[in-house]
Amino acid sequence: MSYTVDYDKFYKEDLAACGKPFKEFEIFFKKNIQEAMSVLDLGCGQGRDAILVAKMGAHVVGVDVSTVGLKQLNRIAKKEKLKIETIVSDLVDFKTRKRFDVIILDRVLHIVATEHEREQVLEKSVTYLRKSGYILIADTPLNIISFRKYLKKNNSQLKYVLDNKNYLFVQK
Repeated sequence: MSYTVDYDKFYKEDLAACGKPFKEFEIFFKKNIQEAMSVLDLGCGQGRDAILVAKMGAHVVGVDVSTVGLKQLNRIAKKEKLKIETIVSDLVDFKTRKRFDVIILDRVLHIVATEHEREQVLEKSVTYLRKSGYILIADTPLNIISFRKYLKKNNSQLKYVLDNKNYLFVQK
């Protein structure tokens, strides 16, 4: 898969390229964090969400295509002794046998090239969830509409926890 942005260059230019975590994610984790919770952060970049939840005690697996972003994340994780494992992978190609309590898709699905590939990432995310696990999606309003339609059509077991124009949080 090709990207319109050179993320390695983007992250080299700004150590906080994507800003701070969204308050919706902070609120969710403050209410729902549990000891030893496992979190998969797909498209983690420099790790703004991974760092947030690891500081709260979660074990995080961060996946991103940018080696620069992951190196920056690894430096912070090592310095702060956070439980963060990183994997260099494209979202469409990423596979795991592990199951997670929470999967984060924070403004990343819109960079996946085709609607079919976005649906593949969503479908795999549902299979990577433990029972009662959550998928947290932040994206553009038009994409949220598309993701909601896909998930409702193909995953009737999901419960909608937060559903608004920029966020879709579902529970298995």
